[in-house]
Amino acid sequence: TEAVGPFVTSSNITDGAGSVSTSTQITAIFSEAMDPTTIKVANSENPEVLTFTLRDSDNKVLVKGTVTMNDPLNTIATFKPDKTLDINNEYTATITTYAKRTSDNSELSCSYRWSFTTGT
Repeated sequence: TEAVGPFVTSSNITDGAGSVSTSTQITAIFSEAMDPTTIKVANSENPEVLTFTLRDSDNKVLVKGTVTMNDPLNTIATFKPDKTLDINNEYTATITTYAKRTSDNSELSCSYRWSFTTGT
């Protein structure tokens, strides 16, 4: 049997959600402990290795922000945008396979992507 890598089990915002607060923080919950040094955001030093991105679907730009992990478990990543999101706008969040688990550095088994629309 082939080993399965870690995966995202859920997020605090469901795919397709509407009327999401413009001041929301976005979380992704992982199936197991992740290496926090592999959870990178758009304004990281190495922009080619993005792990947790939030993209403005209308303007096609990455939203700048910071990501934190729930120490010491490292199973929840929270993305906090640097400023409030635009009203009535669609956003797409993505966790890429660059995210790795703590135990053996295995990559996420597949990317996880979900979209939502902000309210007024």
